[in-house]
Amino acid sequence: MVDWPTFCRRFLEKYFPEVIRRRREQEFLTLKQRQMSIDEYAAKFEELSKYCPYFAQADDRAHCSKFESGLRLDIKQAISCQHVQHFPTLVDRCRIYEDDTKNRQALWKSSGPQRPASSLGSKGKGIQERHKPYFNPARSYGANLLEVRGLVVEV
Repeated sequence: MVDWPTFCRRFLEKYFPEVIRRRREQEFLTLKQRQMSIDEYAAKFEELSKYCPYFAQADDRAHCSKFESGLRLDIKQAISCQHVQHFPTLVDRCRIYEDDTKNRQALWKSSGPQRPASSLGSKGKGIQERHKPYFNPARSYGANLLEVRGLVVEV
């Protein structure tokens, strides 16, 4: 018979080598949110924290500190001043902030700054009388002569 700790050690050695466990631990220690959503970042954080043995026994305050350190700067600045020390609450507040930010950006993009038609320049429909700088309308020089683009022609 093999006792439980021996079985666990042998099982991990055979099916989950030390090298892979160390990689996962390093991945957790350097984890950053970057382009992930808060939900994706929290899930990755929870998954990788299992591979950090000394972090598994840590309290919520340590989880919050590590989680905050990997957040994007805009979220970190908004959340860190709240001094949340309960991990589920921190994740929830980050979600709320992220959702509010996305909604504000969507509203801004959909409404956008409104400009009057006269400020649109040559792209506006009401400004067709504006001519291009090289435009030179025909000038008349008498009954039978006409200048078109610098050339005087007889008509």
